[in-house]
Formats: sequence, C-alpha cells, structure tokens
Amino acid sequence: MRAYLNKLNTPLTAFPYMAAALFISIFLSASGCSNNTENSGVKFFTPAEDGLVMDEFTGLMTMKDVISITFSSKTDDETMKNILSSINGEVVGYDKSVKYYQIRFPGSDLQTIENLRLEILGKYKEVELASTIPVSAHKNPYYAK
Repeated sequence: MRAYLNKLNTPLTAFPYMAAALFISIFLSASGCSNNTENSGVKFFTPAEDGLVMDEFTGLMTMKDVISITFSSKTDDETMKNILSSINGEVVGYDKSVKYYQIRFPGSDLQTIENLRLEILGKYKEVELASTIPVSAHKNPYYAK
C-alpha cells in the first residue's frame, strides 16, 4: 500500500487527476454564465469623448447631458414609466433590479442638467436620488469641496 501511495504522489501520475479536477471546476463555474445582457435588466451608457465636460464645482470630468435617477423601492413599474416619459429625456442606461436609470437630454449643458436634476427631485416624491454622473476621480486623496 505504501508503495502505491508513494507512486501516487509523483507529479506525473497526479497530473491526470489534477487536470480532471481543474476541468470539472471550470465547467461547473461556467455552466451558469451567460453573455445575454439584453434580458438581464442592466445596460449602462458610455458617452463619446465630446460628451464629457469638466464640472467647475467639483473639478471632475462629468457626462454633460446625462442624469442618473434612482427610484424608491416602493415605486411600481407603471409609475416609473410615467415619470420617465414625462421628463422628456431618453433612457440610455439602467439597472432595473435597483430601479436605477440614466436619462440623456441631448444638447443640454451641465447647468441645464443641474436645473433638471433639482426639478426632478422636487417634483417627484418617488425619486430618491437624481445626480450628475462624474466619470473621473480627483487626484488629491484629501480633496473636499
């Protein structure tokens, strides 16, 4: 028996067992994966280079004509659809599982977006958060404005 165990511990005889275990673990971990993101309820907007501007207040690069909106968890789908259609923007991104939407207002500048953001927050009690979308980080870790 000891001779068999010593023989089993050699790299050449252990290789088929290790390869089989690796193959099985990769197969099992990949079996639940899917590349189908259309039906997943998640899509995020990526702006073109000219769709970014420097926010003078924060110093961060920001999407110039996009607002992110998060609805309260109690808001039903019909109410969200009504609100989204009433604000006259284009839904360009979303994560429906957390009721998060990216709304684009083509041709708007950052000041117009800020005014729209405040108007949406004041007008719709179902909107918990409405914000501009920064796409860069400040280089100074002690930055606070």
